[in-house]
Order: sequence, then C-alpha cells, then structure tokens
Amino acid sequence: KFGLYIHLAASLPARRCRCARLRKAPPAMVALQRAVAVGLPAWWAAPSARFGAPSLRAFAATTGGRVPPRLRGVVFDMDGTLTVPNLDFGEMYRRCGVPKEKDILAELAFMAPQRRAETAAIIDEMEAEGARTMVLMPGAAECARFLAAKGVPMAMVTRNCAATVREFYRRLWVPEGLAHFAPAVSRDGVLTPGAEGRASLDGLPAKPHPASLLEIARLWGVPAGPELLMVGDSPSNDVAFGRAAGVASALLDSGRKYFEGGLGEHVPDHLVQNLDELRELLEASYGFEE
Repeated sequence: KFGLYIHLAASLPARRCRCARLRKAPPAMVALQRAVAVGLPAWWAAPSARFGAPSLRAFAATTGGRVPPRLRGVVFDMDGTLTVPNLDFGEMYRRCGVPKEKDILAELAFMAPQRRAETAAIIDEMEAEGARTMVLMPGAAECARFLAAKGVPMAMVTRNCAATVREFYRRLWVPEGLAHFAPAVSRDGVLTPGAEGRASLDGLPAKPHPASLLEIARLWGVPAGPELLMVGDSPSNDVAFGRAAGVASALLDSGRKYFEGGLGEHVPDHLVQNLDELRELLEASYGFEE
C-alpha cells in the first residue's frame, strides 16, 4: 500500500499537490519523483516531501523493517547559511563590471592582470566589511551541536576568503563552544584543525566545481553519495556543487525565494526555511551511529 501511495503521489500533477508549506511543483515533491524514477526506495525521499515527516520507527514499519540511510557527513556553506547574508552581491558585480549571470570568481581568470588585481581588491574590500558585521544564522549553533552529539563529521566549503573564515571562527563560532570544521575550505586557503588534508585540498577550484567536496569525502573515508549532505543557500553554487559530486543537498531558503518555484535545473533533495527545520528534517530523514 505504501508503494502504491508513493507511485500515485509521484504521478500527481503539480497543481494537485498538497505538501505542507509548498505549492506548485514543490522541490520536495520533485525529490520524491526523482527517487522513484531512479529506483531508490520510497523512504529515501519521503521525509523531505513533508507528508507529516513520519518518525524513523514509522518508516521502518511501512518499509518492511528498512531504515533510512545513515548520515555520514555534512558540508556547510558559510555566507547565507551559517551566517546571515550581509554582502551586496549586486553592488559587488556592478563595481567589478561583471554581468550578474556570470561567475565573478571564474571571470577573474579571463581578466588582464591589472583589471584582475583591481577586481580582486574590490571583492576583498567588500568581504572584509561583511566579515566585520556578520552575525550567526539563527539555529546554526544548535544544528552543529546536534550533529556533533550524533558523531557526524562537519566541513565547510565557502567562496569567501580564508581571512573571513578566521573572523567567523574568532567572533562567532568558537565563542559558542564549537569546534573548527574538519576541514574549512575557502577560495584561497584551507583551514583544518591539523595538517591532515591541507595539501590535497589546497589549490582546488571554487565551488560549484565538485573537486573539494569529492576530496573531503575521500579524507573522511566516505563514498560521495546520498549519505553525505551539502547544505547551502545558493541553487547555482551549493545545490549544483552537491549534485556534481553526487551527494544529497539541502537548500536553505530563509527568504522563501524558492518555495514557489524558480529553481530551474538546480533542484535540491531537501528545501528548508531555517536551520531549526533542517535539524528536524535530519532527525526524520536519516539514521545515525548508535
């Protein structure tokens, strides 16, 4: 009966969906359809479809004793995910003379040396101001404590610079009693609690290129697959990053920009409005080491 229900739900037209908080072809329903289409067990996607977010025990009962996949690692974005967004990217692109549809970091490689230096200086200046005023995203510390208590390794991959990551640690993260990410990868350097992994991560291209995510999975000794989760606020940089590496993704949509659609090809496996909701989703959707 459960399998028939999932089949019927996946075949419903978008306008007939009644998922909680979602309307019009919600990404969570798309995740469910994708899971069914590629032959994954229905419970893999069902919790994120938000049909009441049933408990793990209830899912095990409806799937012949099977349990959801174990969560073996979480990789976070920083700006807009762990911190409240405070960078005016529109102004940054305008000052740098880069069209909004382009990747500003990728464009640096095609600039003449003088313009590249001037553009990099603008980016660094605006990031430094953002670092001075950044604040922790509500629920970030609680989510990290939850994952640490469950023994789930955590990393950070950000397009910000290493100086901003150090400021994040100094002012926001360490005062909360939280450990450094293992590792934290910025666009111009790698910060790790120890030396392990630094050499293999240094010099890798910025996300959404999947190289750093694949290398983190290798360092953790975990296959790049649905048991790893990428969490971020950008469909084009974070969801695309996770998909390119073959891992699951959760999109933090704190401004509800995407709950009504508009994701295009970058459809996440999970869509949440805040980090408290992410923590609840993880509890409902994944298993943990006992």
